[in-house]
Amino acid sequence: ARILPSRALTRGPTEQPNDWSVTKGRHAVEAFEDSDDGKCSILVVNNIDRLHLGVSKIADDVLSIIDASGARMVLDDVQISLGARAGASVGPHTDSYSVFLLQVGSPKRWVVSSGAVDSL
Repeated sequence: ARILPSRALTRGPTEQPNDWSVTKGRHAVEAFEDSDDGKCSILVVNNIDRLHLGVSKIADDVLSIIDASGARMVLDDVQISLGARAGASVGPHTDSYSVFLLQVGSPKRWVVSSGAVDSL
């Protein structure tokens, strides 16, 4: 099994937008790939750029393009989110840091808002 330091997000029983539990630790990736318990589970793995040379190269290339444009971005780490089902999502939320996102694998509908976040 591929066990990685990660955060497991699992939708709670109420199915309300904010009903999620988070478990930090080392999780087996396969447990999320095969999950079919009716709950939406997402595994977030940090520091992938330190674990995979190809991902590190892509991150360096993206930062080079951004730097060449005159913009400035600081890379903390590269995260990968693995959903138990296609289109798995934690729903509307805000992040307390800048995010550059690359969607691969399955389709997902993204909505970016610059409005107030109190309704999220």
